[in-house]
Amino acid sequence: MSNKIIFFLISIIFAIAACNRSSFVPPVSPVPMDTPEVLVVKAVTALHRGDKKAFLECFSSSQVEYQVLESIILASESFIAFKKRFIQVYGKSAWLSFQDREQAPGHADMSMTFVTANDVLNAKEWRPKGYKPKYHFPNTNGPTFITRQGDGWIIKMGNMLGDTSDERKLRYIELMNSIRDLTQKYSQVIGKANILPEDLDFQMGKEVMDILFGIKILAPDRFNIDAIISPNN
Repeated sequence: MSNKIIFFLISIIFAIAACNRSSFVPPVSPVPMDTPEVLVVKAVTALHRGDKKAFLECFSSSQVEYQVLESIILASESFIAFKKRFIQVYGKSAWLSFQDREQAPGHADMSMTFVTANDVLNAKEWRPKGYKPKYHFPNTNGPTFITRQGDGWIIKMGNMLGDTSDERKLRYIELMNSIRDLTQKYSQVIGKANILPEDLDFQMGKEVMDILFGIKILAPDRFNIDAIISPNN
């Protein structure tokens, strides 16, 4: 797709978002919690478990922000499903190797450390400071702000992505959707004949390096996933 077409599509999204921002009603409505601590634990736990409804309930957001949050939780859901399938087929020790960046095969590595159990424990130990407390979610660039809404507390995205522009948010949505689609695609070849865990680690890592950083690893592919999952095979 050409840059002109991408720019045109983004412009359309901006226009729609601008028109609908004041009247936007999220599909999952915010549910204020009694304290900031309880709210943060709910949000991080939901992200760790891939609980879309519970996660989205924690935020007050604009239309574009809601799409960002939704892309995050959908990516988390795909990670969780991939991990479950991977361990079922290859075992827990193979998963730990898959996660270990020191064992990256051929300088390409795919580690799924979106939100860990330790992140949930850290959330449970967090205590708010001041009248406008902030919480830094795992793997984000900046803090989210926790504010009063009615008799409870709700999270606003704040500087979660390190940049408050809609353009940045839309790029992030595209990125998260690409990672989600990649994970779902490779889930289909787990356990296929002659595909080893380290082959998945390398092949997925190779694609992720290109998606995230535009870095193309020139080492030959371990397998051709598109040929394997083709409906003609």
